[in-house]
Amino acid sequence: MLQSKLTSSAKQLPMLIPSPVLQNTLSQLCSSPSYHLQTSTLITPLQTRQNQLISYPSTRLHLAGQNAVIGMLGGIVGGTGIVAYLLGSESGVAMVGASEAGTAVGVLMLCTLLGVRWAVGKWERAKKRWWEDWSRVGEGLRRDIEVSSFTPNM
Repeated sequence: MLQSKLTSSAKQLPMLIPSPVLQNTLSQLCSSPSYHLQTSTLITPLQTRQNQLISYPSTRLHLAGQNAVIGMLGGIVGGTGIVAYLLGSESGVAMVGASEAGTAVGVLMLCTLLGVRWAVGKWERAKKRWWEDWSRVGEGLRRDIEVSSFTPNM
């Protein structure tokens, strides 16, 4: 008795707010041999989209930012290693010439600049992918909750 009453009430709700995801979830629950209509049944697809929005794009952006910083630091450490080699070895001094300190600083600055440039490019690409994912998931959420042909009686 109560189950049939809840079923009829739940079937009227999607007519007011037509959403294919909500109707599909409700149909799956109603067609099963014994189902339990819970309070979270109609909101679960929306929560799933919200979790998808928060979890995947943001986590990937966070990891890309960490990788960019580590790569930039790698460029700086690599430049410092090259400078240490140039200043520390006799063949390095011969390669550098009379102004080895100035050249070494120039090499360090070039490696640092290349590391920073690489990190900025990596961050910008990750940010672009994040906005694309955000828009895609947001559009899916908008389609899930979109009201088509809903006109309230006033």
